[in-house]
Amino acid sequence: MTMEWFPGGILVFGFILLSFFLKETLQGQNERHLLHFLFKEKHYNPLERPVANESKPIIIKFGITLQQIIDIDEKNQILYSNIWLQMKWQDVNLVWEPREFGGMEEIRVPAKNVWKPDVLLYNSADDDFDGTYHSNIIVNHQGHVKWIPPGMFKSTCQIDIAWFPFDEQKCDLKFGSWTYDGRFLDLIFDGNSNGDASDFIRNGEWELLGVPGVRNQKSYECCPEIYIDITYTVHVQRRTLYYGFNIIIPCVLISSMSLLLFMLPPDSGEKISLGKQRVKSGVTILLSLMVFLLLVAETMPPTSDAVPLIGIYFCCIMIMCSMSMLFTVIVLNFHYRGPDTHRIPSWVNEWINGRLAWLLWMKRPGPTHIRHPKDAIERTRLHDIVVQERQSSCLLSALDEDIRVENGTLPKPGESPFHNTRSDLLCILRELRKITSRSKREEEEVVVRGEWRFAAMVIDRLCLWICVTFTLISTLAVLFSAPHLVTI
Repeated sequence: MTMEWFPGGILVFGFILLSFFLKETLQGQNERHLLHFLFKEKHYNPLERPVANESKPIIIKFGITLQQIIDIDEKNQILYSNIWLQMKWQDVNLVWEPREFGGMEEIRVPAKNVWKPDVLLYNSADDDFDGTYHSNIIVNHQGHVKWIPPGMFKSTCQIDIAWFPFDEQKCDLKFGSWTYDGRFLDLIFDGNSNGDASDFIRNGEWELLGVPGVRNQKSYECCPEIYIDITYTVHVQRRTLYYGFNIIIPCVLISSMSLLLFMLPPDSGEKISLGKQRVKSGVTILLSLMVFLLLVAETMPPTSDAVPLIGIYFCCIMIMCSMSMLFTVIVLNFHYRGPDTHRIPSWVNEWINGRLAWLLWMKRPGPTHIRHPKDAIERTRLHDIVVQERQSSCLLSALDEDIRVENGTLPKPGESPFHNTRSDLLCILRELRKITSRSKREEEEVVVRGEWRFAAMVIDRLCLWICVTFTLISTLAVLFSAPHLVTI
């Protein structure tokens, strides 16, 4: 019984082993037979539109997968992106029975061997126009065809620079058939109308907000037929942290330097040397702002439709710097005036040294009892009159005593201080009057020069408040008008 079972067992085992190797060998032959059946026996033609009824359009399910935004060239208005296209359709000429070909349910064939829709990017800026790689096509036994060609796309994008660098850009990707109109080919969304961004690679300059899609039907001047396209909009937002640290903050700091020049009072000792450099400093600040403005202009498209927000801010700061230089010239003009060349007019004392100084909470330096240069002049004149009267009375009394001595009315001592003649006393009186008038004139000059310098201080303080207010208002207006401030 054992001898009878042993040859039978060997036979069964050999048959199983042979069947196993035979199956593996027939698998390659099945694929070759299937390809021969589809493309030779059935005479498949890749130029033929694969529909059962030629009067109906072939339906293409279309979608995209956005992998990466490589760059957005604002100056040339071009979007560089890495996108995978997804197209699915039914090919009635690629149908087979899996049982007849060893259970094969799908195959991969080169794209050139089967019919495929001529879907192109309408707004392509590539030299080759079609930037896709024609990968293999997956064909199912029921005729379902799936094609996912990847591509490096270079498309046109209308850049809106009104809110730069706090801007958002919307770049359209318009896909459609180039030759088939709506009667022969229909594009529909493959599931969700939005583009797939699940595998999106983060961009350092732009943040992706979404990739919505819309289906359009449009006729063109060249062709009256209705053409169907699907347009995806790449909605991105600029990350402002880089521009904030490299452009906005340096610009604010540079503009603040012109405000610090007004903090030094005009009558300080260093104001003379510093005041000569204020115009040079203002010119240097203007040149620095022009450098920043040129850097921004190099990245922006040359258009007159809109002015970037940061450009408006730079213009406001440059206007403020120009105003500060103008105010500096006025302040220095008032500061270096004197009684020799300019007599202080009454309106300066009334409006600048009076009302404007009171409005700015400023007080005159020096003694508080001198409220007006006319008061000081009157006090000086009264003092001179009193001194002259005392000198004249002393000299007259001395002359009278000398005359009485000469007439013998009074005894004349040997060492009398009034022994001089009348002419000597008159010379002394004239010298005293010259000294008094010179002292009075110098005192008037000091008072008038002080009034001019105080007027310069008042104007300097007024200019400081004007420039600070203008800078704050312009900065806050620009920043708060932006759609968003900080995007990391």
